[in-house]
Amino acid sequence: MNTNFQVLHSIMSVHKFKLGKYTCSVLHEGSMSIPIYKEFEESKKQAVLAAFKAEGHKEETVEISFNYLLLDDGKRKILIDTGKGSSQFIASLRAAGYYPEEIDYIIITHADFDHIGGLELFPKAKIIFPRLAHQLWTDREERKKLISEFYDALIRVFPEDLMKKGCAYKENFGAVTLYELRNRLQLVNEDEEFLPGLSLFYTPGHRTDHYCVSIKSEGETLIAVADAFRHRFQLKNLDLCSLYDAKPGDWQQSIRKIKNRNKNGEAMYFATHYQYPGIIV
Repeated sequence: MNTNFQVLHSIMSVHKFKLGKYTCSVLHEGSMSIPIYKEFEESKKQAVLAAFKAEGHKEETVEISFNYLLLDDGKRKILIDTGKGSSQFIASLRAAGYYPEEIDYIIITHADFDHIGGLELFPKAKIIFPRLAHQLWTDREERKKLISEFYDALIRVFPEDLMKKGCAYKENFGAVTLYELRNRLQLVNEDEEFLPGLSLFYTPGHRTDHYCVSIKSEGETLIAVADAFRHRFQLKNLDLCSLYDAKPGDWQQSIRKIKNRNKNGEAMYFATHYQYPGIIV
């Protein structure tokens, strides 16, 4: 992969770099360290450890981060996902030199709380949302399916009371929030260039409404994979789908799709939960 992108600086909760015409800021909303195998089925433990250590890791622990990408071309300020909207997220945004009201566009990759929880913080932003995802979330029966797959996947990780809150939040997002935001929504199709060099492509598996963002500028490419994969070794090990992913079969197809879009290996990846600052080259 091309590693010639220019790092500007990395201070506290912000990492800045250049990608073509964009000044990119990685906003950080916290990290935690856990044993890597805890994110996978128990039966996969040895395979996960082998794949993890094959990358040069000496320990069994991994840093799980919450990273979000802000793009600034001097004319537009574009945020990919909004984090949970915590005070730490706002502090990171401010450390990068921005106020919430300055953000012109928000791109939503999927409707998990740690990707849309901060939507209300950006009252002036146009919201880029996949047309298919909008259709799924605003249809009562399809919304039930989305919430059910979310529950069935994450009940393996989180307690029942937290999952009930998460399901209620998602129901409200599809039934209420999207209606309230209707005048700010810009619905886009797969591979439609909604801003210069920016497009979304469909990558279900983690969730059925999941998309990745393709960013191309001045000959450089970055793919913001959101939660499509959490660890670099998953690109080579398609049998290592995490506990956080709802549909393993779809997930495998989406990983192949992402790799096919980077056949020449020149694109960087940016992953929400990869160790800070989330950049994989």
